[in-house]
Amino acid sequence: MPPVTTYTIDFSHGNLAPSLDTNGWGSMKQGAAIPSHPDNKTLAYADGKGLGLAVYRAPTSPAPIPALINLCVVPGSNVVPLAIRLSMRVEFDLPYAQLAHIPQPSSIGPHPPPTGTDWPTPWAVGLLVKSGNENDVAADPKIPVTCQFNRALNGVRLNSPKSLQTDQSFNLNSPVNFSDYWTPPGNPPRFAMEFAFCGHDAVSAGHSVGSGSLAIGTRKDQRVFSSTALSTGAPPWIGALGISVVTLSGVGQIMVRLRNFSVSIWQ
Repeated sequence: MPPVTTYTIDFSHGNLAPSLDTNGWGSMKQGAAIPSHPDNKTLAYADGKGLGLAVYRAPTSPAPIPALINLCVVPGSNVVPLAIRLSMRVEFDLPYAQLAHIPQPSSIGPHPPPTGTDWPTPWAVGLLVKSGNENDVAADPKIPVTCQFNRALNGVRLNSPKSLQTDQSFNLNSPVNFSDYWTPPGNPPRFAMEFAFCGHDAVSAGHSVGSGSLAIGTRKDQRVFSSTALSTGAPPWIGALGISVVTLSGVGQIMVRLRNFSVSIWQ
């Protein structure tokens, strides 16, 4: 049987309330890095088509403190068992990065960002299955699937941090020119990312399995992986599901506009 969609959100005008919420999980919540650094900044702002998330990581921010902004649905303790099969999907557009201060909506506007290689690296948009809540606490067990923008590789690729598999995906798009993602102005290309998760063996066998996919227009990549991140020291339930815009070591500003998000569950 195919999975059943149980939760959907359209982020138009900054909306965080689900249009479908079969299990009563409630609206998505904005979260931050804990600990954080006072010089790192985040910004969420809305337009008619979605919700923009912007992050600035300062040169003074020491490793391993990340700069990030999360949007998560938090069902509550012991509501969603770890032994579950589910799939998340997010669509986003207008990725942007440069070595500058945190943008304001008026400075981003409809104008394409600068071209070239003057941007922080690496940074990512991720889908998360995690313990805890919407905040990114360093000690919280989590498994992400990410769309990684990597200047050193001059490309965009699908990535599965914290997986047991050490191979890396090839670039799905290279070279990176952010102006390409802002044209045509009224209909920029969308990025679609999915994360299928199965935690049925996380407790008994010590690992969970997953599948990630990333599509940029007609280009698509997919990878299957396994992880022990939610198997040792983690509670036997999922605390939060959602989206993260993050850089762990890059300096400068990053942003995307979220369009929609959904969760489906195998019954």
